[in-house]
Amino acid sequence: LEDKTFLWALKGGAQGVTPQILGIVPDLPLPISLSEGQARAQTLSLALSSAPQVAILEKEEADLEAEGVFEQVLARGIAASSGWAAGPVCVIKDYSQVVPSSLKGVILAVDSFEPIHLPWLKAAAGLICEKGGITSHGAIMARELGCPAVVGVADITQILATGQWVALRGDVGEIYACDAKDARAFVAPKQPPATALPQFPLATQLLVSCSQPSQLKALAKAKCDGVGLVRGEWLLWGQLEQFTDNTVDDFTQLQQSIAEDLVAMARTVAPRPLYYRSIDADALDRNWLNRTERMGTEQNPAIGTRGILRYQANAAQFDAELRLLKGLLDQGICNLRLILPFVRSPEEVVFCSQRMQAMGLDPEHELPLWMMAEVPSVLFGLERYKDAGIQGITVGLNDWAQLLLGIDRDHPAFYSLLMQNQAPLKQAIVQLVRQASALNLPSIVCGSIVPQMLESWLEQLIHAGLTGVCVDMESLSSMRQAIARVEARLSTP
Repeated sequence: LEDKTFLWALKGGAQGVTPQILGIVPDLPLPISLSEGQARAQTLSLALSSAPQVAILEKEEADLEAEGVFEQVLARGIAASSGWAAGPVCVIKDYSQVVPSSLKGVILAVDSFEPIHLPWLKAAAGLICEKGGITSHGAIMARELGCPAVVGVADITQILATGQWVALRGDVGEIYACDAKDARAFVAPKQPPATALPQFPLATQLLVSCSQPSQLKALAKAKCDGVGLVRGEWLLWGQLEQFTDNTVDDFTQLQQSIAEDLVAMARTVAPRPLYYRSIDADALDRNWLNRTERMGTEQNPAIGTRGILRYQANAAQFDAELRLLKGLLDQGICNLRLILPFVRSPEEVVFCSQRMQAMGLDPEHELPLWMMAEVPSVLFGLERYKDAGIQGITVGLNDWAQLLLGIDRDHPAFYSLLMQNQAPLKQAIVQLVRQASALNLPSIVCGSIVPQMLESWLEQLIHAGLTGVCVDMESLSSMRQAIARVEARLSTP
């Protein structure tokens, strides 16, 4: 096709099988003979990055605008993660057919994105997703990784084709035509705002959400009071790229590498705390690499048997995590906190506390036991949770809003409906924080719901007794400024 050579993969001896395009390579000598493993190792991004006519450049946004890169808008969606990037598109309709490590410098165009797809996103330069809203998993993961993303882009997997070059701006939610022959390829890391940070300490803790060891350098430089949320399942799925050719069916096979990641993160922020949220997914007894669509067989996996219900059905998973955490404590890692995910009742807390004690872990002092306040019924029984052994709560805004307002957090309409319902959502969270303060329970508000909206709530939340705020890395600076302003106003007679 024109001046391009396409690399195809077709299993030997297979008849009636549609060949799969793996990449576009210049001047490839033909014929070629590759094993299936070798063919899968050839990637769209590596093939394109080897092309001599393509230069990967860093350019200023103003220069790109002057060149007209942002003139031809192909599609618009929801601005999910700021930053801008360009490169060849890889349209993924079946994740199992694409090796995650093959996507370096590539823009992913997908129908939907689940947490288990994390390895594919880690290598990519950008993400475009047909489904999802500002609090969808793809949007949250992209923000944590600093990957530009646009979500809720209707029919984008039909609009774009694999190999096509595009540019995207995650801050405005637009995708543009981009010509590779003009060397208009760029990967621009997001820069923090050039605003001066308050030099005095804050009374309200400012924590960061970070679940990937690839962010250790940024974490070491971050001006924060610790890591407020490490999602256990994100650490878990981040290991899947090690197993391209083999399946993994047992959490214990990855236990050592996950422990090493946690040790590195805990030591980076020590003596500041690191809050580890135990796995909120089915991590055992399934072939992960062949189950890359919706997790499990739940009719509604956003609720289903997630959280502690899953632990009660299969205590082996939770016990394995507890052994991992006990091993870290034995190594002298003493800044850990354990957060229970998606708790529905005080009885679930008692179950987890008993499993910890049976493992020789003290849920009060040695490994303080916290819980995610994601199910709104906690409003009517917080004292019972404290009696069950909870040492603090983390308000998970994304699930809390979804359940309180009856809005699917992954739906593109979530944002507009959320804006219409700010008042009841804020009132419920303020009430919960006030209850926690009366019980001498520390409370942290956590979530990527809409940072600007959370900032507008701060004065009421801090006045109610909020002890901490947890945000993603890119929101640290603006949130620190917002907390400083609120604390200054509240301290003024």
